[in-house]
Amino acid sequence: MKKSFLSSPLKIAIFVFLIFVIVLTVLVIRHQNSNKISSETIKTVNSQPNTNSGSSSTNSSNKDVTPTNPDKPSTNSHSTTNDNLAAPYGSFVSNHKPGQNGSDLTEQSQCTTTHGATCYIKFTQNNVEKTLPQQTIDSSGTTFWEWKINEAGLTSGQWSVMVVATLNGQTKTTKDQLTLEVK
Repeated sequence: MKKSFLSSPLKIAIFVFLIFVIVLTVLVIRHQNSNKISSETIKTVNSQPNTNSGSSSTNSSNKDVTPTNPDKPSTNSHSTTNDNLAAPYGSFVSNHKPGQNGSDLTEQSQCTTTHGATCYIKFTQNNVEKTLPQQTIDSSGTTFWEWKINEAGLTSGQWSVMVVATLNGQTKTTKDQLTLEVK
């Protein structure tokens, strides 16, 4: 009988190890891709709002909320292409029941749509409207805000949440399925 270079148990161990390495590699790649999305919605640094917003609050006592954007400076560049505007989506408010059960009154908001579009988030309660400052969507297709409920002028009650995106004369809106319930 001819002797094999590697013993049978060693061959099995090497095979199992190779399968383990392949599975681990796939999991690491998936985790890195999911972290790109989740870290963008959590990390925040100060950025400047687009001052050409044209959006305004119906209550003049509403303070401007300083928007923030993780890892990316705000840009005021506008798309010069004839891109079709995608309907905005994202995590419009991070907590739909701020202040309840001891939760924080700080919110993170995200708007994802076509690069170069402008986006703002509008809150409506009866005849009162409040807005986060309009911002330009960056090259990743997303913009972010970090803001406080009281600084945005939102009072107690149910607020509907609508995101408005505009690009090259096109406007698209998306309504959050949940209301923002301020205590």
